[in-house]
Amino acid sequence: MRKRRRSDGPPSGEGLLTPAAAAARLAISPRTLERWRADGFGPPYFAVGRRSVRYSVDDLDSWLRVGRRLSPRERESSGAV
Repeated sequence: MRKRRRSDGPPSGEGLLTPAAAAARLAISPRTLERWRADGFGPPYFAVGRRSVRYSVDDLDSWLRVGRRLSPRERESSGAV
């Protein structure tokens, strides 16, 4: 019998959001989040069972930070080119 590997993430479900709650946190529609997931874009998620999806609060926040871009004014004031 093969052992199942545990995936990375919160073991007890603490800090996990439903797609509707994750979409609200990102200020987008749940349909947009669903479309991103189907297209392989967007924040990482956990598949729970066959039909249930959950998002880690930490993953959502990290995904937002990675996508952050500086405005031209911010680039000028920071010295970034």
